[in-house]
Amino acid sequence: MVQIAALLFDFGGTLDGPAHWLDRFLGSYCAAGVEISRTELDPAFDHATRTGYGATRIVARFGMTDLVRFLVGHQFEYLRKSGPEQLRATLDASGAAGRHRLVEAVTNSFVRETSAGLAHSREIVGPLKSRFKMGIVSNFYGNLDRVLEEAKLDRFFTAVADSSRIGIFKPDVRIFEAALKKIQSKPDSVAMIGDSLGKDCAPAHKLGMRTVWLCPEPRSGEDSSAADVTIRSIDEIAQIQWCNSETARIAGEIALEIPTSIRLVVRDTANSMETMLALGELLEPGWFIASTVDAVIPQNELVRFVNEARRKIEESSDKNLAGVLAITPWRGESKPLFADVTSNGLILGLGNRQTSTVTAGLYFLSTGIFDYAADARRVGLDALRRFLAMIIERGMRLEAIEIEGSIDVDEASDLDAARLAIRKMP
Repeated sequence: MVQIAALLFDFGGTLDGPAHWLDRFLGSYCAAGVEISRTELDPAFDHATRTGYGATRIVARFGMTDLVRFLVGHQFEYLRKSGPEQLRATLDASGAAGRHRLVEAVTNSFVRETSAGLAHSREIVGPLKSRFKMGIVSNFYGNLDRVLEEAKLDRFFTAVADSSRIGIFKPDVRIFEAALKKIQSKPDSVAMIGDSLGKDCAPAHKLGMRTVWLCPEPRSGEDSSAADVTIRSIDEIAQIQWCNSETARIAGEIALEIPTSIRLVVRDTANSMETMLALGELLEPGWFIASTVDAVIPQNELVRFVNEARRKIEESSDKNLAGVLAITPWRGESKPLFADVTSNGLILGLGNRQTSTVTAGLYFLSTGIFDYAADARRVGLDALRRFLAMIIERGMRLEAIEIEGSIDVDEASDLDAARLAIRKMP
């Protein structure tokens, strides 16, 4: 298995907001009172973009506002000469002062939207920094480092591949290779996130990276085979549910049909604790249900556990209640997690000391447990069982509900019992 160690992001249309710059410029023109269609603005947009790419020495010192003002100025220059006749007449009649006011209005509108997008992305990528190396691959103007610093995003990214600085533009795979070299990662341990199938996903996929396509609106007739995952919002990066590469491979081999309501993202973690803690980046505050991959539990017992756990939580006034664990009688399994449980269902401790009950791999937990993630990593914990034992030692309360018929698949002999149990399930 290869652990995902790094994330690469596109910038324009991804980190700075969920829309292509042409569409955002169009919105800013309309907000400034300039009547123009997307088709009419497109050639002016291309002209200004090419001019910007060719003026790296000048643009390199610009922040976002100066960059946008530069681009809008060249867009207006093109529109005065080659734009629609009515717009040319309007711009000529406005005079230099009037055109300047329009340039400033379009610039300010665009920058406001961009600043809001970057501030939102700061909230999304910030929590990811402790888990991944992160970089950016962007067709930009030579000043992306300055823009990131201005937006207080620079501290999150260890590598920035700015096409105008490198001299290579997407979709050329060499710009991705440059980013991989900077973050010192192999392609199969990296995920690329961007809003373009052709410029982001396809070349990254070709190199062997995992790919995430940011597509705010459904599109028909577009070949999305280069995207391993499609998301509608950058927020979903922190809401994705993960599986490891071995699970994903098996799911593909057996053509497992996954409901559309479930988003499957491949992620390999170092141990069971890190798998659980990864959920802390994805879940809203509250309560959640989790199960280990090797736990086979009868459906009626699963339902009973969830209902009884919910009741326990609703009736409890203990602010230190961290959750409820399913337990089952020990039947001689080779690697159990023994649970020391009182007669009223309170778990006093978890560990290797033999008792009559063991955990069953089913949990109803509070997201408050993730508050202990940093402490667990600092002391070098490397297993979920040790993490749960630690939070009990820190004064958090875990309760137990005994279930029947669960199977912990640890050995080959357990598989036959699991298959038989599954066949008997309704």
